[in-house]
Amino acid sequence: MIHRVTHLARVGLVALLLATGLAWAFSRTPQGVQALCVNPPHVSGVNIVKCDGTIIHLRGSNQASAYNFQSDWMNTSKSDPNAAGNPLNPTTLSVMANTWLMNAIRIPVSAYIYNETNQTICGGSCQKLYLSRLDTTVTNATNDKLYVILALFDDGQANDPTANGTLTQEDVNFLGTLASRYSTNLNVLGIDTINEPNGYTSWSEWLKGNRWSGIYGQQDAVNAIRNTGARQIIVLEPGGNAGGGDDCIDGAGYHHGGGWNGWSSTYLPSDQRSALMFSKHDYSDVVADRSDIVPCQFGSLNGSSGPYGVRPTYMGEWAGLAHPSHTGDCKSDGNTLSSSNADRYVTAWMNNLQTANAGSPVNWTGWAFRNYEMVTDNTSNTPTSYDDNTWTCTDTNGDNLHEGMGVQVKNWLATH
Repeated sequence: MIHRVTHLARVGLVALLLATGLAWAFSRTPQGVQALCVNPPHVSGVNIVKCDGTIIHLRGSNQASAYNFQSDWMNTSKSDPNAAGNPLNPTTLSVMANTWLMNAIRIPVSAYIYNETNQTICGGSCQKLYLSRLDTTVTNATNDKLYVILALFDDGQANDPTANGTLTQEDVNFLGTLASRYSTNLNVLGIDTINEPNGYTSWSEWLKGNRWSGIYGQQDAVNAIRNTGARQIIVLEPGGNAGGGDDCIDGAGYHHGGGWNGWSSTYLPSDQRSALMFSKHDYSDVVADRSDIVPCQFGSLNGSSGPYGVRPTYMGEWAGLAHPSHTGDCKSDGNTLSSSNADRYVTAWMNNLQTANAGSPVNWTGWAFRNYEMVTDNTSNTPTSYDDNTWTCTDTNGDNLHEGMGVQVKNWLATH
């Protein structure tokens, strides 16, 4: 009897050890394998952080397309998401991620095109077709491990006759639609509420809107996104006229407008997830060749209490423009972009962004992966170069038309 009890005890002990071992084994993540993230990247201080604690620094490109160009939307060879003529075709997205080693793409979208009802290509309302095609593009991008930022563009390119640099009710509703549709897609990292909102006349109007004038503010946008349950980061851009003329003044005494100067936490939208990222676009200052301008634009100087050193910052658009639409976009601080300095200015700009948020990196997406900016075209995706001719960005003889920053960006990404 004593022997039997001992045997049963041993059997029970072995079973207990086996069960405990199995439970321990199943509770462990194999070495070298990351735990599955079920939450999108979030904001922690100045950083974007994955659920496993990894800090993400966004490095990528913008890519305008049929989603914000009405002329392209009406052309199937450019609006079909898998067509070679679409700047967001699968091959181009793959090159961005796997050859250039980018990890982010900012995709302009349009509430106006989405809401159209009179386009033959849509067979009535465009909403279903628009979202179906956008779904395909987002899937193609995220399959290549690109984080996607969807940015609301309603301007002349979308052919929106009411566009005035502020949010409308239709815009806010569209932001809610996007948020709801992609709320569970962890690689749709963010939603940019409105591109370059230069129609707001004060920071208060930027935040709250003005219902009497049909103007909606950033708080309305945040509410529309969060009311869907979406947890994506919300990207905010400064109102170019909201600061009442407050300029950033760099160390050389030059004035730079359009940043976060004059903004303070008084105008911070309430966000239940505290997942806001502060953006800025800059072209001319790439040519200034100074390391203090980006911090200045985000509020480091002149007594501003902007997002600098406190929140994630994002240079949503930038480029060294060899052939700008406006020559003011390629001149700053007495410098003019040319074949003799473009390589150095663009490389220095990317280096400066590495520490421009109080020692931490500023996230960025350059402009753009098409049309002789970063690449010659979206078939070959050949990097552009500044070294094909002797030129200045103000030339009218055409020597600068095929020059771009592709080689510099591609080489920089390969080593950072």
